[in-house]
Amino acid sequence: MESFLNRIQTVKSHLSPSEDYRRETSTYSFDFEKVATEVRSLRPELFYKVQEIVEKVYEGRGPGHHMLEKNELRLETNKLILNTINHLFEKEGINEEWIIENLDQFMRCLMGTGPANASASTKYSVHYFLYAKSIKNLGTKRHEDYLLRAANLTDLGAFGMTELGHGSNVQSVETTAHYDHETRSFILNSPTDTSIKFWIGNLAKTCSMLVTFAQLILNGQNKGVHVFLVPVRDKATHEPFEGCIIGDCGDKLGLQGIDNGWIKFTNYSIDKDMLLNRFCDVNDEGEYISSIPKESKRFAYHMAALSGGRVLAASNAADIGCISAITALRYSACRKQFARKKGEEESQILDYPLHQARIIPLFARSFVEMVTMQGVWDEYSLMSHQLLDPANKAGEYFHLVSSALKAVVTWNCYETWKESRLACGGFGFSHLNNFGELGNTSDVNQTWEGENFVLIQQACKILLKNFANMIRGKKTMKTCDFLTPDAPDNYKFEGSLLDLKDLFKLYSHHANKCVHESIAKIQIDSMKEGDARLSRKEIWEKHLFYTFIPMVKIYLSRYTMEAYLNFLKKFNDSPESKEVLTKLAVLNYLNEIIKFEGIFRESLTKENIDEIKEHCIALCKELRPEMIALTLTIPFGDKIFGAIGKSSMEPYSEFMKGVVNTPGCFDKPKEWKYLYQSKI
Repeated sequence: MESFLNRIQTVKSHLSPSEDYRRETSTYSFDFEKVATEVRSLRPELFYKVQEIVEKVYEGRGPGHHMLEKNELRLETNKLILNTINHLFEKEGINEEWIIENLDQFMRCLMGTGPANASASTKYSVHYFLYAKSIKNLGTKRHEDYLLRAANLTDLGAFGMTELGHGSNVQSVETTAHYDHETRSFILNSPTDTSIKFWIGNLAKTCSMLVTFAQLILNGQNKGVHVFLVPVRDKATHEPFEGCIIGDCGDKLGLQGIDNGWIKFTNYSIDKDMLLNRFCDVNDEGEYISSIPKESKRFAYHMAALSGGRVLAASNAADIGCISAITALRYSACRKQFARKKGEEESQILDYPLHQARIIPLFARSFVEMVTMQGVWDEYSLMSHQLLDPANKAGEYFHLVSSALKAVVTWNCYETWKESRLACGGFGFSHLNNFGELGNTSDVNQTWEGENFVLIQQACKILLKNFANMIRGKKTMKTCDFLTPDAPDNYKFEGSLLDLKDLFKLYSHHANKCVHESIAKIQIDSMKEGDARLSRKEIWEKHLFYTFIPMVKIYLSRYTMEAYLNFLKKFNDSPESKEVLTKLAVLNYLNEIIKFEGIFRESLTKENIDEIKEHCIALCKELRPEMIALTLTIPFGDKIFGAIGKSSMEPYSEFMKGVVNTPGCFDKPKEWKYLYQSKI
């Protein structure tokens, strides 16, 4: 903590601060040290250790980094991973036993590589959060050695769930694992082109082990999807074993440091004990046994580990949103265009109300989401061991929360990235300013770890299921405590639109009302007869886009607001700080009301909506003097920002430094003589 406070002091007093820096850090009203310390404390200290390691490794990285070939990027990414893990083992007292015991916390800390190298954090998450976590969650004592080797990187793992023809619908994967009782082995096959495992991170060039999802076939009977631990390469030669064809998925739009690969199995035999058998097994007599008789429930527990991946993706998205908005804010505080009056100095574009309305609400939303996601990490770390307990409902709760957050936060992140990029004009289009890499990551975040529209449907179903449970007198999840058995009465908002607690009551009412309206529409369509009668599937599809998905979004806004209200309690002894941080949240949730005006129409008059729009403009103006100091409270090092986003607030000199140092900047073209040849 002492080094952190020293760092704050350094940030507050650069050796030769620019005029823009001095001006922007002299106008804030909150307790900078208090806010910065509380924001930092949202994450474990090891996260910042990892960030420092990355900054040292990349200290000499030049501006031509984006010009590296795919194989060079992969080599750089692998070196960063090994350097980081070696440092943690040698200098920070981390060992295999601690990692195994604290896999969730360890992966959270390794996210410190993410903003600087998203490929590295993704490869970490594939190995530790998907491969190793699957062994820990679904394996038993016989798999402990594999878990130990995963923890210390003796084995490098991948996660073989997705196939060429199946992504979201995991229950229908086509890879088969036939049990051969005579040889006590499972025979893996990819019977069709669409059954080839595809898009598998770490598989093309790195891994020696693969967690594989396949249909377990025993005596001609399909027992459903099970998870197997599969050696795929000989570690002495790094060649694929016979029966495994492994290839590279080719170039992608981004994240070229990840070696996404594919694998085709042909009569590939693995030992019977390679079945991850926590919930099911084949005994020595060749009989199938399971502690969970129902196939659908077994499948749900096999998928439980994926909740953590969704938390990770949403957390990563919230950080990217913050970094994008911070870059746009810092740049626009320095960029000057047009004088308000002839003869006056040009104005900073962040002083224009239009620009404020474009960027400040995006920062506010990303800040709220960042706070929320760190709280969810804490909760997940405490409760993850309960996800695999059939008697515990924690799994359903995290499935709801992680699915909704992953979908909505990654959508929001992409919007924030895009608008922030545009707000920086031509500078936003330069690789030197890092928007390209941020955009590629925010793009893919919407489709990996679960496709967003599939995930949000799952969240819809859990919300509606909780309502049905309440009607039947069963217990509902705490996160659904806003639900009432009877449809809520019409509610006319009489509180203050600037009071976050009053807004929480408003959102709670409409979250409840959205669920009731969804149920009502289902019931009305269910009672239709004759040609107008609809099946349950048709009813679901009819109302999904305009009714059920907005229901989840309002629920999630209420969820993040509750998390943020808890965060604000840390500032009860710092009223100035609490006021500024509250304004950020109020701005965010008022903007959400404008987006969902139709939902809130019952409670708010047209005059209220007009008032909300005026409040949003006024809040942006009030927050303007606080913004740059607020960006400095978020503890991301300068290495992860592009030239125009650095805390020094010297965008032009930083940018030109990068331009002139880019390889080839001053070279003339090799074929320059051609330019002077006659074109006629």
